[in-house]
Amino acid sequence: MRLSPSISALLILVSIGNSAWATTRIQDDPGGRIDKYLQKFAKLRDSHEQVIIDGTCNSACTLLLGTIPRNKICMTKRASLGFHAAWVFDDDGNQVQRSEERRV
Repeated sequence: MRLSPSISALLILVSIGNSAWATTRIQDDPGGRIDKYLQKFAKLRDSHEQVIIDGTCNSACTLLLGTIPRNKICMTKRASLGFHAAWVFDDDGNQVQRSEERRV
């Protein structure tokens, strides 16, 4: 079977891959350490990939809104962003809500 030149060219392009076509899908992400998410999203931003939020994106996951360019973020109907108050560790190592702004 012989393929047309346009189909052959398309198959070659798809097989080579293109980072502009790459997509990262976020689903059921509970968040975590802020520093890890900032590193992850900086790499994702630099890759120029499209980001699809297709489920829960909570806590540190929401940092993507300030890291990834707006034109690279897409949200489906199932997308959900969850925010909470900031917290710190108290003297006993327990997580407590941060009640005051700390100036450095």
